[in-house]
Amino acid sequence: MSVSIDVGSLSTVVLALKNLRVTAARARRESVLAAGPKALDRVKANVSGRKYSLADLARMDHPYARRHGGIDTAALGGRYQQKPYIVHTRSGDLRRGIRGSTVGDAYQIEATGLHARFVIGATTRSTMLRRDVLVDTFNEDGTRRVILREIARVLGQRLRTQATIRGTPRAKHPSATEV
Repeated sequence: MSVSIDVGSLSTVVLALKNLRVTAARARRESVLAAGPKALDRVKANVSGRKYSLADLARMDHPYARRHGGIDTAALGGRYQQKPYIVHTRSGDLRRGIRGSTVGDAYQIEATGLHARFVIGATTRSTMLRRDVLVDTFNEDGTRRVILREIARVLGQRLRTQATIRGTPRAKHPSATEV
């Protein structure tokens, strides 16, 4: 016997159920609520960059400036070439404005506050390009693996499975930072 469970953009199949003590819906809810804080930790890590100071960014001709038409990843170098949406922290207000909460059967991560509006939502008058760190963090392979691993762990406990849980991420979520 097997059960297929859809969790947002992830699809998971649980194989070889031994004893179905809780319903699949309850197990799905518990697994989502357990995986949510893991995703929140990854988002907060991506808004806590400390590599470049404001003076460093000025020397690089402000690689996040709108006038370039796109993020100048060549100027940034290193892991910022693969992850140009990483946000450098100054005051920590953006990180403090990112919160996770339970909404029904889902775990919601949202960014609130002035800093979130200018970095993630970047108004048309903004001189800086928008970086949707929430969506782009979710699209990272590492984040998807962490989420799947946590979902698999909780489903394995709740549904008492012996077989492995196979999960594959579906299509990427659309992002504003992809060109």
